Amino acid sequence: MAVGTGGEGRGWRRWALALLSGALLASAFPPLDWWPVAFLGLLPLLVAAAGEPPARAAWLGFASGMAFALLSIPWVVVTMVRYGQMPVWGAGGVLLALAAYLACYPAAFTFALSRFPLPPAAFPVGAAALWTALEYLRTYALSGFPWNLLGYSQLPNLPFAQVATVTGVYGISFLLVLASAAAAAPLLPGASPRGVWGTITAAGLLIGAAHGAGLWALRGADAAAPAPLRVGVVQGNIEQALKWSPAALDLTLDTYSRLSAQAAAAGADLIVWPETAAPLLLRHDPVRLAYVRALAQSLGRPVLVGAPDRAAGEPIRLQNSAMLFGPDGRLLAKYDKMHLVPFGEYVPLKPLLFFVDKVATGIGDFVPGESRTVFGVPGGTFAASICFEVIFPAEVRAAVAGGAEFLVNITNDAWFGRSAAPAQHLRMAAFRALETRRYLARAANTGISAAVDPYGRVLRSTGLFEEAVLVEGVRPRRDLTPYVRFGDWFAAAASLAAAGWMLRAWAAERRAAGRGETGWRT
Repeated sequence: MAVGTGGEGRGWRRWALALLSGALLASAFPPLDWWPVAFLGLLPLLVAAAGEPPARAAWLGFASGMAFALLSIPWVVVTMVRYGQMPVWGAGGVLLALAAYLACYPAAFTFALSRFPLPPAAFPVGAAALWTALEYLRTYALSGFPWNLLGYSQLPNLPFAQVATVTGVYGISFLLVLASAAAAAPLLPGASPRGVWGTITAAGLLIGAAHGAGLWALRGADAAAPAPLRVGVVQGNIEQALKWSPAALDLTLDTYSRLSAQAAAAGADLIVWPETAAPLLLRHDPVRLAYVRALAQSLGRPVLVGAPDRAAGEPIRLQNSAMLFGPDGRLLAKYDKMHLVPFGEYVPLKPLLFFVDKVATGIGDFVPGESRTVFGVPGGTFAASICFEVIFPAEVRAAVAGGAEFLVNITNDAWFGRSAAPAQHLRMAAFRALETRRYLARAANTGISAAVDPYGRVLRSTGLFEEAVLVEGVRPRRDLTPYVRFGDWFAAAASLAAAGWMLRAWAAERRAAGRGETGWRT
């Protein structure tokens, strides 16, 4: 990008615009949820970076990314201080480090747009493809942290969000960046109203078509047959300070037993407990195991229990598991969490980071499971995701491709306190229901527990830090969306397009350098 507005005295305005972009994008997510802002949220940053050399453009992107992260994930400090026994200054340092890492992605975005300038007509699509590629990278780099990808802001805009059944959440992000970049296109060098009008019109038509297609998809959303299966989720509201206390263990189990009986009385066919609701090695404790088995027998319904487990073999290795007990009390199947939370369930590179403790001060480090489980209950099959896993689109997609007819997510969001994080976490879980066209039942220890329909609508939800029972009808489905069939094809295509454009520009630059022409600016 290379629009010169001239004048060093205007430098502060560029920084202000970059910070404004970060603040606007953060406001599109809970708690403010001003989702329309996301359509033009990147416009100030694109204007600020226009005409700047690559290094300075990258710093503007970095500043914008820092503003976004600090405003959207301040709950990191709450988690570290309250549950990680970390001093406030240390927790603040962790937040700054995480924000700096996340800010590297918008920094790479503005750097590449400046380093490999696009003609005005191609700029909107190129910028949108690059942003999508960077979000895709963030999903997997360093074990992945795809929290608050831009597309997640649009769940309240249900018609527009429906495109995720084809492209996944990345397609929503693409369209949002396309809108901002189309608005910025007239500011590019050599742009003329006539030259960019076609690009702006095409972007508007594409966004309008996505919205129209979503409206069409939602027309039949209420015409489904009566639900053949009722799922009850129980929210025990066990304080994190008591969760792992041996003295509180039996009280915890009694709480979930009482709430499970309420769910059964309300007609639940399947009862779901939250992540590690039974905070012990349940399969290896004969007394408590007999208690849970007897509960399932007395209710005459399958009960999915979140509990730690021990992996086979030596040395002792722990796993974060979901165990399904049948109406006869037998353990029918279990799933071991595959995508663990770094610094929460384990410390990566522990020999090097020996001085770092886990935030989750439970019973020890965890190891990942090795395979997905599709559970079977009378009326349908389902897959369980545990906490952090639900923010990874490919993880849930694979479970549905493997035969899951509805989804269950169990989590313990007590770590987040009374912050926006539980609402943000639920937002991402709801997108998994939308992408796969599956009902999703979510059980959270302290909330937010919820039932989500296949169109991403939250049918019912609980409050934070309260005991609750939620029973909702679920319609198992076997149809497969394009996203389930073809996976992250859109994000992969955007990544290839962005890489191709940059490689082509680099090759052209090398040819020009060979002819003695001027290189790029630093």
